[in-house]
Amino acid sequence: MNSKEKHYVFVYGTLMSNYNNHHLLHRSKLIGRGVTLNYMTMYASVIPFVVDCEEEEMGYEIHGEVYEVDSYTMSQLDRLEGHPEWYKRREERIILNDYDGVHMDAWIYMMPELDRQTNRLPDGDYRNYIQDYYYDNGSIF
Repeated sequence: MNSKEKHYVFVYGTLMSNYNNHHLLHRSKLIGRGVTLNYMTMYASVIPFVVDCEEEEMGYEIHGEVYEVDSYTMSQLDRLEGHPEWYKRREERIILNDYDGVHMDAWIYMMPELDRQTNRLPDGDYRNYIQDYYYDNGSIF
């Protein structure tokens, strides 16, 4: 990959601003918050993952942030996410909240198989889940 080449990536978990893996995006430009055009389902066991929903009524928009990244950063994200052995990266259509609903394509990391030991989130917003998780476990978030 050419290090000057630009890519767009949609992050929905620990890579978002104010979470523990966000430092990997320090060389990147935040484009804005957005949601997936296609409905998916988010599961989490502290760390979130997204899968295609088997039934449409089980899905919802996934909330996250879009970043412009260079090829070096993209390779670092692939390494963190275990692409292509663990998470799989693919392009999805994202609706940007801050730009009157403008659509753009961005890479998203998906889990190809569902681990039945994790919790299905009631909505597609990891921020809600993690706040509830720490509140329920007696930690200050």
